[in-house]
Amino acid sequence: MTQRSRSLAFAAFAFALAPLCASAIPVELNITAIRTIQAANPDQGDKPDQVYLLVNGVAAGKDINARFPQDKTLTSAPQQQPIDKPLTVWKGDLDNGQFALLSITLMQGDGKDQDKIKQYLANLEAADKKPADVSKPSLTAEQFRALAGLTDIKRPKTPDYVKAQRDLIKKIKETFPGQGKSDHFGGLFTILVWNDNGKLTKRLDPVGLTFGEHFGVDPKTYTKLKNTRGNVQVKDDTGDWSNQALPPLTDDQATVRVKMLDTEEPKGPDSHHVTDYLVECQLLTTGGAKPEAVQWSTGGEVSGIDDIHTYWEFAY
Repeated sequence: MTQRSRSLAFAAFAFALAPLCASAIPVELNITAIRTIQAANPDQGDKPDQVYLLVNGVAAGKDINARFPQDKTLTSAPQQQPIDKPLTVWKGDLDNGQFALLSITLMQGDGKDQDKIKQYLANLEAADKKPADVSKPSLTAEQFRALAGLTDIKRPKTPDYVKAQRDLIKKIKETFPGQGKSDHFGGLFTILVWNDNGKLTKRLDPVGLTFGEHFGVDPKTYTKLKNTRGNVQVKDDTGDWSNQALPPLTDDQATVRVKMLDTEEPKGPDSHHVTDYLVECQLLTTGGAKPEAVQWSTGGEVSGIDDIHTYWEFAY
């Protein structure tokens, strides 16, 4: 074999191995906004909520369990954004085949009832790890499709971990009854991201409707991807606030907005109380000269009685 032939053969061999040796992808998950539409506090006047985030799951074979802020809370109101810059709730490198499954919970309250928080996190960890493949440090394409509910590409199904989460959240008031007796559960969504030979494949699942009916104003609890009413306070570049209706994705498709609502009748039918929040998040790759936001699309559209009641089962 000539030198040139050996060089060509080595180049072809290296090219064939390239997918198997794909480099790690540095990934970062940021919460970019937490918007109060209607506060959880019983007065729902000018008094703001105290909020915090619980982030747990697995990433590259390691357990993740964190709270933001760690030892305090954030002040949130319709015209008081609790974070003034993106809040990084997880970052790490995913080698080829590795994945991260991260559940993000929004809570309202002072966060001092540690026993209830520990109980909730233990139950959520059990739900997230219900599929056997979650315990593996990396996944094949077939294993990822099974975990993500994509065994039939034309008809994606709800992942098993989301089904288990719904069973948990249906009973959430047994742990967090709220109304001054405990902190208040705001909402829950989960992001699955996988390194597929140097390309990120991802899915975001809100836990969905876990109490009540989709339409109407009766008591219900949900976390969804949906259009909001025109009642979200947004500040413009001049510092002025205005009510806006926001879709589940920003125009550049870099940010996913997750809607969280809980309607209660704490003292009977005449005591209507609504907690309404919007949490915005971005997924970024950080291996280049500057971080690059990953774009999202919505899937599984479910048409409602109007645009406000239309929702999407997942983002990808």
